[in-house]
Amino acid sequence: MKQVKKLAVAFVLFVAATSFVNAQSKVAHIDVQKLLAEMP
Repeated sequence: MKQVKKLAVAFVLFVAATSFVNAQSKVAHIDVQKLLAEMP
């Protein structure tokens, strides 16, 4: 029963870490000069 509990905890940590990494990878690069030139 201890092995099942360890596997469950490891799986939950793995899923949480994976979702955290995916959330952190959303990065955008903006050309500020072009943005300011296009604005009215």
